[in-house]
Amino acid sequence: MLSICSTNRTDQPARRGRVNPLWTLLLLLAVSAAGLTGGLMWLSQPISGANRPLRLYCAAGMRMAVEKIVAKYKAEYGVEIEIQYGGSNTLLSQLQVNNSEDADLYLAADDFYTAQAVELGLALDVYPIAYSGPVIAVPPGNPKQIRNIGDLLRPDVRVAMADPDQAAVGRAVRDRLSRVETREGNFWEQLQASITDRGVFKPTVNDVANDVKLGAVDAGLVWDSTVKLPDYAGSMEELWRRGWRAIPICWSWRR
Repeated sequence: MLSICSTNRTDQPARRGRVNPLWTLLLLLAVSAAGLTGGLMWLSQPISGANRPLRLYCAAGMRMAVEKIVAKYKAEYGVEIEIQYGGSNTLLSQLQVNNSEDADLYLAADDFYTAQAVELGLALDVYPIAYSGPVIAVPPGNPKQIRNIGDLLRPDVRVAMADPDQAAVGRAVRDRLSRVETREGNFWEQLQASITDRGVFKPTVNDVANDVKLGAVDAGLVWDSTVKLPDYAGSMEELWRRGWRAIPICWSWRR
């Protein structure tokens, strides 16, 4: 689940009692531009009268949608928004180091991370806005004829994947495949060894998608929404969705 939270900064701008179009646009763009589905918990007190930029920590996979939101919000309200992109876990670690002093909102690609932000006292609440799930992405035409997750272990297949210790999609894949046992043992351990040997671990899901797009690898593990983004549409194909649990996309915030 994509998840967003407001951090514990003490100098947040004043709010007024009507729906903030920033969050409305967040849902609309997540659905239309990134190809996600889901619902939004509406925020009834919009940010207004800001005398400083709003600061957003944002999962890298949502960059294209968020940039459109920011442009529309700035045009309507004249409020600057500073954005720092990165893996969901990397951003959470930065919030911990800074005690959330340099961010107002945290948008993560998995509700696990925003829940952690609340548990650690870095944010107050978490709200789901959409759902996404991991898929295998391959170059157009699927040159290596990859048909299922087992094909990623073939010695002639190079795989890219986001680092599970940095990015939400990597963690989602690791958690799921760690529960799969084969004749040769734990499937995640086999895939991890295969990627370490002839593939590559990347910091973010966008880095993985770029490798697939450029043909640097034969397959990549990305979000289903990533494949539908304008920068990647037509440059990769989505395979093997069956069996994955949809992961809520959420935001968390503080009043």
